[in-house]
Amino acid sequence: MTLIVRERLSAVVRLLPGLEVALFTSFNFSSGFFEENVLPALFGCEPSSSRAAKDGAVNRQLQRVSVGVVCDPSQIHTSAKPCRYTVYPAFIPGRFFHPKNIILIGTDTNGERWLYIACLSANLSLSGWGSNCESFADTWAHARSEQPWRACRDFVDY
Repeated sequence: MTLIVRERLSAVVRLLPGLEVALFTSFNFSSGFFEENVLPALFGCEPSSSRAAKDGAVNRQLQRVSVGVVCDPSQIHTSAKPCRYTVYPAFIPGRFFHPKNIILIGTDTNGERWLYIACLSANLSLSGWGSNCESFADTWAHARSEQPWRACRDFVDY
């Protein structure tokens, strides 16, 4: 089965119209790639839309959805373009921060809260999301209880 991460992310967020939080982890981080590819997919922008239309839609959505990226501080490449998301450098003495995950929290069309978790080998990069053969696994946790939230909080706290 061939899976394109961008397409999977777009399909998942269509099921969470009440998206509240999106957290991405990666070894490396290029803000240009993230802002031009990942954020438009996260917010349902059509790939064929103009750059101005994508930028406007992304900036409107970033006012209501908390988005963060956790990555190794040695691999952060930022742009001068202002965007409302947070980059969290994860410094681990003597080692690299290397997980690649997508964590989404939000509500579906029925108002039910869900936690979506994807574990993948792809960095937040053009090669990771577009040309390399990468591994990908994802799952949904219905968040009626606090157990999924605690597990997610423990992961983020780590």
